[in-house]
Amino acid sequence: QSSGGTMKLSTLMIGLAVTGVVATFASFPLYKHAQTKQRARNEASAIGSLKAIANAQTLFREGDKDQDGVLAYAPDLQTLVKTGLLDPDLQDGIASGYRFVVRHHASPAQQSQYVWSATAEPVLLGYTGDRFFGANMAGLLPFSSEKPVTFNSDGSVQHGWILSN
Repeated sequence: QSSGGTMKLSTLMIGLAVTGVVATFASFPLYKHAQTKQRARNEASAIGSLKAIANAQTLFREGDKDQDGVLAYAPDLQTLVKTGLLDPDLQDGIASGYRFVVRHHASPAQQSQYVWSATAEPVLLGYTGDRFFGANMAGLLPFSSEKPVTFNSDGSVQHGWILSN
């Protein structure tokens, strides 16, 4: 009688193991779908943050927020946050799975106070985002799926496709 009980228990355990494996494989597409949706949300958030950076740069320059008598753009994210023009969540340069950097360009053709760019790169490419983004003083929002967006010293787009508004 004990061998019959053991047989039923082992059959039950095998059945539970098979059910667990099937459930794992069945839920994988749901996980992939959720991960794809999260990447899309992160990318939309990165674009929104770059637009906020562009607006903050305009307000910084036009309001002479560093009070030096020169209408110049902010040199970095921290300056935009310190002046209250940008959300403190961006101060460390990482938000919604993206790493943000603001650059002040020195250009021989233009005075450097008129030239800036910002980039947003996925913290973990393929997991937190699939595309790279950028913004510049002209209001352009370039993107790339293959490598980071880059800018020339005059702030023009060196690598990236332009997003249409």
